[in-house]
Amino acid sequence: MTQSTVKISVVIAAYRSGNGIDRVIESLDAQTLPASEFEVIVIDDGSPDDTFQRLQALAATRPYLTVDRIENSGWPSRPRNVGTRLARGEYVLFMDHDDSLYPDALRRAYEYAHEAGADLLNVKESKTSDAWWCLPAMADGNAPEIKAEARIDRMLPMVPHKVYRRRFLLDNDIRFPEGRRMLWEDIYFNIEAYAKAERIAVLADTPVYLWHASDSNNSATYGPREEEFWDRLDDLLGFIDRTLGGPGLESARRAALLHQYRGRVL
Repeated sequence: MTQSTVKISVVIAAYRSGNGIDRVIESLDAQTLPASEFEVIVIDDGSPDDTFQRLQALAATRPYLTVDRIENSGWPSRPRNVGTRLARGEYVLFMDHDDSLYPDALRRAYEYAHEAGADLLNVKESKTSDAWWCLPAMADGNAPEIKAEARIDRMLPMVPHKVYRRRFLLDNDIRFPEGRRMLWEDIYFNIEAYAKAERIAVLADTPVYLWHASDSNNSATYGPREEEFWDRLDDLLGFIDRTLGGPGLESARRAALLHQYRGRVL
């Protein structure tokens, strides 16, 4: 597979994935986009079990699948950053190691992002524990450009399960903040992407991503009863204030801060 034929790269951070990784691969096997036009890069974050061996076995029969292993970093950020640098696709989609894609996800997401010339595409996402997940951002239908209207609310929720133009990420050095405990790393990533993107689109007419809710998410170890929660929240609010403090970003800054105050402070 040459770089020119790779339309979209799926990057997955894996750690002690268990049977969840089988669900991911099954959904990728079922994609309507030809396997010759996408790639999947799974970075094992130093799992202490047989995760890497299982990934190697899956890759042995799937030309689209590449696996690599790094020393344990403690958080999905570094594996995602490593995978982005290894990727060859025009666009990158980040998945968690136990979720799934709807069958037409990659074909339709790439088609719409490419036609819109988008640096970032927010996609229709479902969550097994929340029937209304992501739907408010989709209520107004497809949109080839939302930044000109300062509609940062249409990027919600600020999860990493979106489609990003790979060259845009690399050229602007947009990376997930690394560290062993980096709460809300996806919000940092998306706020910076919003600030630097020229065009942001929304795809509402096709379901793309299914989040299989579980208790294994690292963020579940945090809570508002802990001092660390408030320290990290203070850092996040400061980052939003600085990053969206430039000309033309005033409305987005106010909306992003208000969202955090409502959802986390109150």
